[in-house]
Amino acid sequence: MPLVKTHKIMTKSLPPVIGIIGGGQLARMMIQEGQKLGVPLRLIAKDHSEPAAQVLNQSFFFKGDPESYKDLRAFLKTVNLVTFESEFISVALLEQAAKELPVQFFPGLQIMAQLQDRLFQKRLLVENKIATSPFLFSENEVDHFEFFKKYKKVVYKKRIGGYDGYGTFIFDSIKDIKRFLTKNNLQDFIVEVFIPFTRELACTFVRASSIKSVANYPLVETRQAHHRCDFVFGPIAHPGTKKLFKQIKKMLNAVDYVGCITFELFEVKGQLLVNEVAPRVHNSAHYTQNACNKNQFQAHLQAGLGLPLSHLKMSNRYFAMTNLLGASIDVLKHQHLLTGILHWYGKIESRAGRKMGHINYLSDNSKILSLALSERKKFLGQK
Repeated sequence: MPLVKTHKIMTKSLPPVIGIIGGGQLARMMIQEGQKLGVPLRLIAKDHSEPAAQVLNQSFFFKGDPESYKDLRAFLKTVNLVTFESEFISVALLEQAAKELPVQFFPGLQIMAQLQDRLFQKRLLVENKIATSPFLFSENEVDHFEFFKKYKKVVYKKRIGGYDGYGTFIFDSIKDIKRFLTKNNLQDFIVEVFIPFTRELACTFVRASSIKSVANYPLVETRQAHHRCDFVFGPIAHPGTKKLFKQIKKMLNAVDYVGCITFELFEVKGQLLVNEVAPRVHNSAHYTQNACNKNQFQAHLQAGLGLPLSHLKMSNRYFAMTNLLGASIDVLKHQHLLTGILHWYGKIESRAGRKMGHINYLSDNSKILSLALSERKKFLGQK
Protein backbone atom coordinates (compact mmCIF):
# COMPACT_ATOMS: atom_id res chain seq x y z
CA MET A 1 0.00 0.00 0.00
CA PRO A 2 1.60 3.33 -1.02
CA LEU A 3 2.25 5.90 1.65
CA VAL A 4 1.90 9.65 1.24
CA LYS A 5 3.92 11.86 3.54
CA THR A 6 1.40 14.25 5.04
CA HIS A 7 3.21 16.01 7.90
CA LYS A 8 5.01 19.26 7.19
CA ILE A 9 6.95 21.44 9.57
CA MET A 10 4.90 24.43 10.70
CA THR A 11 5.74 27.73 9.10
CA LYS A 12 7.65 30.07 11.40
CA SER A 13 5.06 32.84 10.90
CA LEU A 14 2.39 30.84 12.73
CA PRO A 15 2.71 30.50 16.53
CA PRO A 16 2.11 26.87 17.51
CA VAL A 17 -1.18 26.16 19.23
CA ILE A 18 -1.58 22.45 19.86
CA GLY A 19 -5.04 20.95 19.96
CA ILE A 20 -5.62 17.60 21.68
CA ILE A 21 -8.54 15.38 20.75
CA GLY A 22 -9.85 13.28 23.64
CA GLY A 23 -10.16 13.98 27.35
CA GLY A 24 -8.76 10.87 29.09
CA GLN A 25 -5.67 10.32 31.21
CA LEU A 26 -3.23 10.32 28.28
CA ALA A 27 -4.45 13.77 27.22
CA ARG A 28 -4.29 14.89 30.87
CA MET A 29 -0.61 13.95 31.20
CA MET A 30 0.15 15.49 27.80
CA ILE A 31 -1.40 18.77 28.94
CA GLN A 32 0.51 18.73 32.23
CA GLU A 33 3.81 18.35 30.38
CA GLY A 34 2.86 20.86 27.71
CA GLN A 35 2.18 23.43 30.40
CA LYS A 36 5.69 22.92 31.77
CA LEU A 37 7.08 23.50 28.28
CA GLY A 38 5.03 26.67 27.89
CA VAL A 39 3.22 25.36 24.83
CA PRO A 40 -0.24 26.88 24.13
CA LEU A 41 -2.76 24.03 24.35
CA ARG A 42 -6.42 23.52 23.53
CA LEU A 43 -8.63 20.50 24.26
CA ILE A 44 -11.86 19.11 22.86
CA ALA A 45 -13.76 16.71 25.09
CA LYS A 46 -17.36 15.99 25.96
CA ASP A 47 -17.38 17.20 29.55
CA HIS A 48 -15.55 19.44 32.04
CA SER A 49 -15.20 16.48 34.41
CA GLU A 50 -12.99 14.46 32.07
CA PRO A 51 -9.42 13.98 33.38
CA ALA A 52 -7.73 16.22 30.81
CA ALA A 53 -10.26 19.06 31.20
CA GLN A 54 -9.60 19.18 34.95
CA VAL A 55 -6.00 20.35 34.50
CA LEU A 56 -6.57 22.91 31.74
CA ASN A 57 -7.68 26.50 32.08
CA GLN A 58 -11.37 26.40 31.16
CA SER A 59 -10.93 29.21 28.64
CA PHE A 60 -8.83 26.77 26.60
CA PHE A 61 -11.33 23.92 26.90
CA PHE A 62 -13.78 23.33 24.07
CA LYS A 63 -16.79 21.35 25.22
CA GLY A 64 -17.80 19.26 22.25
CA ASP A 65 -18.10 15.82 20.75
CA PRO A 66 -14.90 14.67 18.96
CA GLU A 67 -17.16 12.58 16.71
CA SER A 68 -19.25 15.57 15.60
CA TYR A 69 -18.30 17.37 12.39
CA LYS A 70 -19.74 20.66 13.66
CA ASP A 71 -17.84 20.51 16.95
CA LEU A 72 -14.59 19.38 15.35
CA ARG A 73 -14.78 22.08 12.71
CA ALA A 74 -15.24 24.78 15.33
CA PHE A 75 -12.40 23.39 17.45
CA LEU A 76 -9.94 23.06 14.56
CA LYS A 77 -10.40 26.73 13.74
CA THR A 78 -8.75 27.59 17.09
CA VAL A 79 -5.54 25.53 16.62
CA ASN A 80 -2.92 24.90 13.97
CA LEU A 81 -1.35 21.62 15.14
CA VAL A 82 -3.37 18.64 16.38
CA THR A 83 -2.63 15.35 18.09
CA PHE A 84 -4.72 12.57 19.63
CA GLU A 85 -4.75 10.52 22.79
CA SER A 86 -6.28 7.52 21.01
CA GLU A 87 -5.81 5.97 17.58
CA PHE A 88 -9.54 5.16 17.42
CA ILE A 89 -10.56 8.29 15.58
CA SER A 90 -12.45 8.81 12.36
CA VAL A 91 -9.80 9.97 9.92
CA ALA A 92 -12.42 10.65 7.27
CA LEU A 93 -14.31 12.93 9.65
CA LEU A 94 -11.13 14.78 10.61
CA GLU A 95 -10.18 15.28 6.98
CA GLN A 96 -13.61 16.69 6.27
CA ALA A 97 -13.61 18.95 9.34
CA ALA A 98 -10.09 20.26 8.59
CA LYS A 99 -10.75 20.93 4.91
CA GLU A 100 -9.17 24.23 3.79
CA LEU A 101 -8.07 25.05 7.37
CA PRO A 102 -4.37 25.79 8.14
CA VAL A 103 -4.09 22.85 10.51
CA GLN A 104 -1.66 19.94 10.60
CA PHE A 105 -1.83 16.63 12.44
CA PHE A 106 0.74 14.48 14.20
CA PRO A 107 0.93 11.64 13.55
CA GLY A 108 -0.27 12.35 10.01
CA LEU A 109 -3.83 11.34 9.20
CA GLN A 110 -2.93 8.87 6.48
CA ILE A 111 -0.51 6.88 8.62
CA MET A 112 -3.05 6.99 11.47
CA ALA A 113 -5.71 5.55 9.17
CA GLN A 114 -3.37 2.75 8.22
CA LEU A 115 -1.98 1.94 11.68
CA GLN A 116 -5.40 1.81 13.29
CA ASP A 117 -6.05 -1.18 11.01
CA ARG A 118 -4.35 -4.36 12.27
CA LEU A 119 -4.22 -5.75 8.75
CA PHE A 120 -2.13 -2.79 7.61
CA GLN A 121 0.05 -3.09 10.72
CA LYS A 122 0.88 -6.69 9.84
CA ARG A 123 1.54 -5.92 6.18
CA LEU A 124 3.75 -2.98 7.11
CA LEU A 125 5.79 -5.18 9.45
CA VAL A 126 6.20 -7.86 6.81
CA GLU A 127 7.18 -5.31 4.14
CA ASN A 128 9.91 -4.04 6.46
CA LYS A 129 11.08 -7.55 7.34
CA ILE A 130 10.17 -7.09 11.01
CA ALA A 131 9.43 -10.40 12.71
CA THR A 132 5.77 -10.95 13.58
CA SER A 133 3.45 -13.94 13.92
CA PRO A 134 2.06 -15.62 10.77
CA PHE A 135 -1.38 -14.25 9.86
CA LEU A 136 -4.20 -14.58 7.38
CA PHE A 137 -6.71 -12.19 5.89
CA SER A 138 -9.21 -13.87 3.62
CA GLU A 139 -12.94 -13.79 2.89
CA ASN A 140 -12.81 -17.45 1.94
CA GLU A 141 -13.78 -19.72 4.84
CA VAL A 142 -11.79 -22.60 3.38
CA ASP A 143 -8.63 -20.57 3.83
CA HIS A 144 -9.45 -20.14 7.51
CA PHE A 145 -9.96 -23.85 7.99
CA GLU A 146 -6.65 -24.64 6.28
CA PHE A 147 -4.90 -22.02 8.40
CA PHE A 148 -6.25 -23.61 11.56
CA LYS A 149 -5.32 -27.14 10.47
CA LYS A 150 -1.75 -25.95 9.96
CA TYR A 151 -1.32 -24.13 13.27
CA LYS A 152 -3.87 -25.85 15.61
CA LYS A 153 -4.52 -22.74 17.74
CA VAL A 154 -5.38 -19.28 16.39
CA VAL A 155 -6.36 -15.78 17.45
CA TYR A 156 -9.00 -13.70 15.66
CA LYS A 157 -8.46 -9.96 16.04
CA LYS A 158 -10.84 -7.19 15.06
CA ARG A 159 -9.04 -5.09 12.48
CA ILE A 160 -10.24 -1.72 13.77
CA GLY A 161 -11.32 -0.72 17.27
CA GLY A 162 -10.00 -3.62 19.31
CA TYR A 163 -8.13 -2.90 22.56
CA ASP A 164 -7.48 -4.39 26.03
CA GLY A 165 -8.78 -7.78 24.86
CA TYR A 166 -11.91 -6.39 23.25
CA GLY A 167 -12.31 -7.81 19.75
CA THR A 168 -9.88 -10.67 20.39
CA PHE A 169 -10.95 -14.33 20.26
CA ILE A 170 -8.79 -17.43 20.79
CA PHE A 171 -9.81 -20.80 19.28
CA ASP A 172 -8.38 -24.31 19.40
CA SER A 173 -11.42 -26.03 17.89
CA ILE A 174 -12.60 -26.09 14.28
CA LYS A 175 -16.18 -26.27 15.55
CA ASP A 176 -15.76 -22.99 17.46
CA ILE A 177 -14.21 -21.34 14.41
CA LYS A 178 -17.12 -22.38 12.19
CA ARG A 179 -19.55 -20.95 14.71
CA PHE A 180 -17.55 -17.71 14.89
CA LEU A 181 -17.38 -17.35 11.11
CA THR A 182 -21.15 -17.69 10.73
CA LYS A 183 -21.72 -14.79 13.12
CA ASN A 184 -19.02 -12.38 11.97
CA ASN A 185 -17.93 -10.64 8.79
CA LEU A 186 -14.56 -11.96 7.65
CA GLN A 187 -13.65 -8.52 6.31
CA ASP A 188 -13.55 -7.23 9.89
CA PHE A 189 -10.92 -9.65 11.23
CA ILE A 190 -7.44 -10.97 10.71
CA VAL A 191 -6.44 -14.34 12.13
CA GLU A 192 -3.01 -14.95 13.64
CA VAL A 193 -1.17 -17.95 14.98
CA PHE A 194 -1.50 -18.23 18.75
CA ILE A 195 1.94 -17.48 20.20
CA PRO A 196 2.92 -19.26 23.46
CA PHE A 197 5.26 -16.47 24.49
CA THR A 198 7.76 -16.54 27.33
CA ARG A 199 7.01 -12.95 28.28
CA GLU A 200 5.56 -9.74 26.88
CA LEU A 201 7.84 -6.79 26.21
CA ALA A 202 7.42 -3.28 24.80
CA CYS A 203 9.41 -0.31 23.60
CA THR A 204 8.41 3.25 22.76
CA PHE A 205 10.01 5.24 19.94
CA VAL A 206 9.74 8.94 19.09
CA ARG A 207 10.44 10.74 15.82
CA ALA A 208 10.40 14.48 15.22
CA SER A 209 9.03 16.06 12.07
CA SER A 210 12.23 18.00 11.39
CA ILE A 211 14.75 15.17 11.47
CA LYS A 212 15.09 11.63 10.21
CA SER A 213 16.71 10.23 13.34
CA VAL A 214 14.48 8.24 15.69
CA ALA A 215 15.00 8.03 19.45
CA ASN A 216 13.84 5.17 21.65
CA TYR A 217 13.22 4.46 25.29
CA PRO A 218 14.46 1.24 26.95
CA LEU A 219 12.96 -2.18 26.38
CA VAL A 220 10.55 -3.08 29.19
CA GLU A 221 8.69 -6.15 30.41
CA THR A 222 4.93 -5.80 30.75
CA ARG A 223 2.42 -7.99 32.55
CA GLN A 224 -1.29 -8.07 31.82
CA ALA A 225 -4.26 -8.65 34.11
CA HIS A 226 -7.47 -9.49 32.25
CA HIS A 227 -5.97 -8.02 29.05
CA ARG A 228 -5.00 -4.74 30.74
CA CYS A 229 -1.50 -3.63 31.63
CA ASP A 230 -0.87 -4.53 35.27
CA PHE A 231 2.75 -3.51 35.73
CA VAL A 232 5.95 -2.64 33.86
CA PHE A 233 9.57 -3.34 34.78
CA GLY A 234 12.85 -2.40 33.15
CA PRO A 235 15.19 -1.82 31.61
CA ILE A 236 15.38 -5.23 29.94
CA ALA A 237 18.49 -6.32 28.07
CA HIS A 238 17.93 -8.56 25.05
CA PRO A 239 20.33 -9.58 22.25
CA GLY A 240 17.62 -9.09 19.63
CA THR A 241 17.01 -5.40 20.30
CA LYS A 242 19.82 -3.99 18.16
CA LYS A 243 18.54 -5.57 14.95
CA LEU A 244 14.85 -5.00 15.71
CA PHE A 245 15.26 -1.36 16.75
CA LYS A 246 17.25 -0.64 13.60
CA GLN A 247 14.44 -2.12 11.48
CA ILE A 248 11.76 -0.17 13.34
CA LYS A 249 13.60 3.13 13.01
CA LYS A 250 14.06 2.57 9.29
CA MET A 251 10.34 1.89 8.93
CA LEU A 252 9.32 5.02 10.89
CA ASN A 253 11.51 7.17 8.67
CA ALA A 254 10.06 5.55 5.56
CA VAL A 255 6.46 6.37 6.55
CA ASP A 256 7.38 9.83 7.94
CA TYR A 257 5.87 9.01 11.32
CA VAL A 258 5.80 11.91 13.81
CA GLY A 259 5.41 11.57 17.59
CA CYS A 260 5.52 8.66 20.01
CA ILE A 261 4.70 5.11 18.97
CA THR A 262 4.89 1.88 20.97
CA PHE A 263 5.66 -1.61 19.72
CA GLU A 264 4.25 -4.43 21.85
CA LEU A 265 6.41 -7.55 21.61
CA PHE A 266 6.42 -11.26 22.38
CA GLU A 267 9.57 -13.06 23.42
CA VAL A 268 9.45 -16.56 21.94
CA LYS A 269 12.34 -18.97 22.42
CA GLY A 270 14.71 -16.05 22.82
CA GLN A 271 13.43 -14.24 19.71
CA LEU A 272 11.44 -11.00 19.56
CA LEU A 273 8.19 -10.79 17.59
CA VAL A 274 6.11 -7.63 17.18
CA ASN A 275 2.56 -8.31 18.31
CA GLU A 276 0.84 -4.94 17.87
CA VAL A 277 1.62 -1.27 17.26
CA ALA A 278 0.10 1.66 19.18
CA PRO A 279 0.58 5.02 17.37
CA ARG A 280 0.43 7.30 20.43
CA VAL A 281 1.79 7.76 23.94
CA HIS A 282 1.37 4.47 25.78
CA ASN A 283 0.69 2.96 29.19
CA SER A 284 3.88 0.89 29.07
CA ALA A 285 5.97 4.10 28.94
CA HIS A 286 4.42 5.93 31.91
CA TYR A 287 7.59 5.12 33.89
CA THR A 288 9.36 7.76 31.74
CA GLN A 289 7.68 10.47 33.82
CA ASN A 290 10.17 9.76 36.60
CA ALA A 291 12.85 7.47 35.18
CA CYS A 292 14.03 9.48 32.15
CA ASN A 293 15.39 12.94 31.47
CA LYS A 294 12.51 13.52 29.05
CA ASN A 295 9.23 11.66 29.41
CA GLN A 296 7.09 10.36 26.56
CA PHE A 297 4.56 13.19 26.81
CA GLN A 298 7.24 15.88 26.54
CA ALA A 299 8.91 14.03 23.68
CA HIS A 300 5.64 13.57 21.81
CA LEU A 301 4.80 17.28 21.92
CA GLN A 302 8.32 18.38 21.04
CA ALA A 303 8.36 15.93 18.13
CA GLY A 304 5.15 17.41 16.77
CA LEU A 305 6.62 20.90 17.04
CA GLY A 306 9.61 19.80 15.01
CA LEU A 307 12.05 20.40 17.88
CA PRO A 308 15.26 18.34 17.97
CA LEU A 309 15.10 15.44 20.40
CA SER A 310 18.01 15.27 22.80
CA HIS A 311 19.36 11.86 23.74
CA LEU A 312 16.95 10.09 26.08
CA LYS A 313 18.71 9.09 29.29
CA MET A 314 17.76 6.96 32.28
CA SER A 315 17.83 8.62 35.71
CA ASN A 316 18.29 5.37 37.64
CA ARG A 317 19.30 1.84 36.82
CA TYR A 318 15.95 0.09 37.46
CA PHE A 319 12.32 1.24 37.36
CA ALA A 320 8.85 -0.18 37.87
CA MET A 321 5.33 1.09 37.16
CA THR A 322 2.20 -0.41 38.69
CA ASN A 323 -1.27 0.41 37.40
CA LEU A 324 -4.18 1.08 39.74
CA LEU A 325 -7.07 -0.78 38.13
CA GLY A 326 -10.53 -0.19 39.51
CA ALA A 327 -9.27 1.75 42.54
CA SER A 328 -11.66 4.14 44.28
CA ILE A 329 -10.79 7.67 45.32
CA ASP A 330 -10.81 6.42 48.92
CA VAL A 331 -7.36 4.90 48.45
CA LEU A 332 -5.83 8.39 48.32
CA LYS A 333 -5.94 8.48 52.10
CA HIS A 334 -3.26 5.76 52.02
CA GLN A 335 -0.69 7.85 50.14
CA HIS A 336 1.53 7.90 53.22
CA LEU A 337 2.17 4.18 52.65
CA LEU A 338 3.89 4.81 49.31
CA THR A 339 7.56 5.33 48.63
CA GLY A 340 6.78 5.44 44.90
CA ILE A 341 5.44 8.44 42.98
CA LEU A 342 1.66 8.46 42.55
CA HIS A 343 0.00 9.73 39.36
CA TRP A 344 -3.78 9.97 39.86
CA TYR A 345 -6.04 10.53 36.85
CA GLY A 346 -8.97 12.30 38.52
CA LYS A 347 -11.65 10.07 37.02
CA ILE A 348 -15.06 10.58 38.58
CA GLU A 349 -16.26 6.99 38.27
CA SER A 350 -14.36 3.86 39.28
CA ARG A 351 -15.25 0.45 37.92
CA ALA A 352 -13.60 -2.95 37.65
CA GLY A 353 -10.55 -2.89 35.38
CA ARG A 354 -10.63 0.87 34.78
CA LYS A 355 -7.25 2.60 34.91
CA MET A 356 -7.48 5.12 37.74
CA GLY A 357 -3.81 5.95 38.19
CA HIS A 358 -0.32 4.51 38.39
CA ILE A 359 2.72 4.52 40.68
CA ASN A 360 6.31 4.91 39.47
CA TYR A 361 9.38 3.57 41.27
CA LEU A 362 13.11 4.12 40.78
CA SER A 363 15.97 2.16 42.31
CA ASP A 364 19.54 0.92 41.92
CA ASN A 365 18.23 -2.49 42.98
CA SER A 366 16.39 -4.88 40.62
CA LYS A 367 14.16 -5.94 43.53
CA ILE A 368 12.24 -2.68 43.14
CA LEU A 369 9.44 -4.54 41.35
CA SER A 370 8.75 -6.69 44.43
CA LEU A 371 8.56 -3.55 46.56
CA ALA A 372 6.25 -1.87 44.06
CA LEU A 373 3.82 -4.80 43.99
CA SER A 374 3.87 -5.10 47.78
CA GLU A 375 3.19 -1.40 48.30
CA ARG A 376 0.35 -1.45 45.78
CA LYS A 377 -1.41 -4.15 47.79
CA LYS A 378 -1.17 -2.09 50.96
CA PHE A 379 -2.26 1.06 49.15
CA LEU A 380 -5.34 -0.70 47.75
CA GLY A 381 -6.08 -2.40 51.08
CA GLN A 382 -5.51 -5.88 49.65
CA LYS A 383 -4.10 -8.83 51.54
